[in-house]
Amino acid sequence: MRRSVDVGWEMAHLVEPAPVVLRLALRPSRRILAWPDVPSRYQVLFKLCALNGFRIVTDPKEPHDVAFHFEYRVQPCRFPSDKPTVNRDCGDVSKRRVAEVFEKVFGYALAVAPQSHDGAMVEKPNGNYTFEGRILHGPLRQEDIDPDRVYERYIDTVVAGEAVDLRTPVYGQEIPIVYAKRRPQSGGLKDHTSAKICDPEDVYSPSERDGLLMFARELGLDYGELDVLRDRKDGRIYVVDVNNTPAGPPQQMSNAEIATALRMISPSFERLLDFVAERDSARPVAHPGKAARVPSE
Repeated sequence: MRRSVDVGWEMAHLVEPAPVVLRLALRPSRRILAWPDVPSRYQVLFKLCALNGFRIVTDPKEPHDVAFHFEYRVQPCRFPSDKPTVNRDCGDVSKRRVAEVFEKVFGYALAVAPQSHDGAMVEKPNGNYTFEGRILHGPLRQEDIDPDRVYERYIDTVVAGEAVDLRTPVYGQEIPIVYAKRRPQSGGLKDHTSAKICDPEDVYSPSERDGLLMFARELGLDYGELDVLRDRKDGRIYVVDVNNTPAGPPQQMSNAEIATALRMISPSFERLLDFVAERDSARPVAHPGKAARVPSE
């Protein structure tokens, strides 16, 4: 009961807490294993589970109906559950891997060769949960190239003095919503000042939506969010980052807008769980007692 009360308290700014507490404590409709990391109150998974009456468990030995591979590191692992698992095959969401899959699916490149690229480029760390980046001008000397960083095309998204980022959730075979986030042209990657809910059909063409979902499948991403930029010069979209443990909805929105976004996403979240259950029903899974981490390549 104490855990259910804590969850209800964390959700009180978005929904009436009493129904959340009672559903989780007395009659959770599903039990969701999150492993190896635990989603915090900032993560979308935490909020959607609370809103829908799903109890999150963190021990693979506890009873659960479906599991989430929920790991902050960009490293695949063998999952210790024989239940349907969301993002079972999605461990590597490094910038380098994202660029490789993007080019394969969309047919044009995000990554550039810094020693030969003539013009502006972006240098940033290869790992996840990094908000560093700087604009450089190539070509670069070999001694100035950092092998632990990636070099990508500079994408101009500035409209009326603000850069526009398209945060795009993916739930199985669906893009339920898009957040258009704005930040000052001269600001950092985390300096967003506003965000609004958009209909995916108003943001992307049908072929672009199909491409984004194909990109997610190639990456093994059942659940997560894509950072998409549209270059105002050539009109193309570019997936520049993937988060398989997303926080949100964006904090730049009001509590009422965040609650609205969660209600809009919830049906897609339910369908995601059903989709994964059907997909994994015939899939052989290693015995959970033999689970072991796979070292990164």
